[in-house]
Amino acid sequence: MEPRIFRAAEAAPYVTKDESLIVEIFHPATVPGVPYSVAEATVPPGGRTVPHRHEHSLETYYVLEGEGVLLVGGGRTTLARGDGALLPPGTRHAVEAGPGGMRFLCLCFPPYDHDQTTLEEGDTTGR
Repeated sequence: MEPRIFRAAEAAPYVTKDESLIVEIFHPATVPGVPYSVAEATVPPGGRTVPHRHEHSLETYYVLEGEGVLLVGGGRTTLARGDGALLPPGTRHAVEAGPGGMRFLCLCFPPYDHDQTTLEEGDTTGR
């Protein structure tokens, strides 16, 4: 594996299965040998992701900008710049962005995979 530099200006954002806007920073599909994925997610002001769970991935959030609410385990926890959250595999969760939106890093191990993401459409609590 060779050293790699990521440049946001060259990245193509996309809407992921949970309806957040994602910029993939590193993923084994684009950087062979990387055993995890790192992405920047954005939820617009007042927006909300679809409650979901990742069957096999441990997911870590780290808030870069803005604030919002993490819905997990039937609870609501406010997250703001500099806060992080650790979500074990199979944990149902969603993010509600505050009035300024929320931008955060998502780190997944094993890497993010649409096929291992289950939407919980009818679940409004994130449990």
